[in-house]
Amino acid sequence: MALRDPVAPAHAPGPTNDAERILFRQLYETLVRVDCVGVIRPGLATRWQSDGGGTRWTFALRPGARFWDGTPVDAAALLASWRDDTTLPLHDVRATGSGTVVVTLPAPRTIESFGDAAWGVVKRIPESAWPVGTGTVWLREWTRSGADSVLRAQPVPAAPAGTPVLEFRAALGADPRDLLDGDADVLVARDPAVQRYAAGRGDWRVVPLPWDRVAVLLSPARMAPGIATQLERQDRLALARDAVRAEARAPEEPDWWSAGSCGGPPAAAPPSGPFAPRVVFPRDDAVARDLADRLVARADVELAALVGATTPLAPRTAGVDSAAFAAALAAGRDLAFVVALPSAPPDPCRAAAALRLRAPWLAGPDGTLPPNALVPLVETRSSLLLRGPVFIQTDRDGGVRLTPQPDGTAR
Repeated sequence: MALRDPVAPAHAPGPTNDAERILFRQLYETLVRVDCVGVIRPGLATRWQSDGGGTRWTFALRPGARFWDGTPVDAAALLASWRDDTTLPLHDVRATGSGTVVVTLPAPRTIESFGDAAWGVVKRIPESAWPVGTGTVWLREWTRSGADSVLRAQPVPAAPAGTPVLEFRAALGADPRDLLDGDADVLVARDPAVQRYAAGRGDWRVVPLPWDRVAVLLSPARMAPGIATQLERQDRLALARDAVRAEARAPEEPDWWSAGSCGGPPAAAPPSGPFAPRVVFPRDDAVARDLADRLVARADVELAALVGATTPLAPRTAGVDSAAFAAALAAGRDLAFVVALPSAPPDPCRAAAALRLRAPWLAGPDGTLPPNALVPLVETRSSLLLRGPVFIQTDRDGGVRLTPQPDGTAR
């Protein structure tokens, strides 16, 4: 499995890019999963029910559920896994019987919320940078050579017969066509040109994944009262058709951040100009780069309207590394940012809380995300490129799980 994005163990179990999404999904489990058509499937839990209007959930854990090191998954393990994530709405976790736990929340949540990757169950140990998981494969080797790394995951003893040994090989900066010509068997690609190349070879299958990412414009300047200009649908269609080198469409899902029930702490102080004349984006995000280039090229029309500019703009694009982008977004001193967000997160309120942590200036007086501060630009999806007999399960957020066939063969 070729990984074309950087992978950080500290991010587990919540992925930040396509490479972490496919890697973490093999290693870590949530209580339930939401499949590609929105059906709730068992994960670590085999049964569940709510008896508190969505604030109290009872889960029956999978019999014999254990971490890779053999320790049992119980209420204490769940609490230890989740308690340090401030975006998770968690009050308490208690055991109510053998293999049964009750999760108490401060505010109602649907069962879909527990399919969010942030609710993945992990065990952190001092001797390993990688959290210990409960998935059917576990990391046995992790070797590094410069910027590259190779991770080898082998089936745990209790895994179904035929569970394959997986090798995750970092290929940062590599031309994906070279990977398709090499010895890779699985690759995630958002570029339609790469997908066409794979299909043209004849030995690769191209499997479209769910629409999972929406690129949005965030602008501190839009926080000023009265600025609510949105892109017309035809403008978003033009962006999807002409501006990005990815399979893209105009956003079609309702804006999850518009839900007014997801309050939080208000912004300490609303940002005010002057703002640095930059449209900032993560430099390893090709879609964000293409959109930033388009907005700057049409700064006198599109960007000026979107940020409410009344004087001529002369912005520039700024592609920065992840640390610099995080710092710039937190400060909110630039004209605009292009950010990739989940299209339809299982838990919109948790996603809103995570975004407020990244951009504290974004919250309104009541702690909610002001709808006018986020402008959806395009929605994208990736495709899974497969060579050989590989059997997969797909989640609604674009996550992919490789699984053995019921007859014991890996497909």
